[in-house]
Amino acid sequence: MGLKESVNGARFPIMTSDTIISKEEAITIARHAVGSSMSLPEDGEVTVELKGEQYIVIFVHKLAPGVRGADYDAKVYLDARTGEVAKILVGS
Repeated sequence: MGLKESVNGARFPIMTSDTIISKEEAITIARHAVGSSMSLPEDGEVTVELKGEQYIVIFVHKLAPGVRGADYDAKVYLDARTGEVAKILVGS
């Protein structure tokens, strides 16, 4: 990861083609992306999968035995190199 300076002098990270963001960064980006539409528990279980060049961040929803429904609160698909969010699925 490199740094780039903007016109106002602020420096921000940029991804190069040979780097991917960390799992922790993926979780932070996903939590921020979902945060505008729903509230996620801070201590909730989160799983992260890297498939090709895409992270899938899953905010797990625990179901009671015998209850049918989505096993996630949200799934966020994002580019592993840039962190750009490609898709958000919300469980219901």
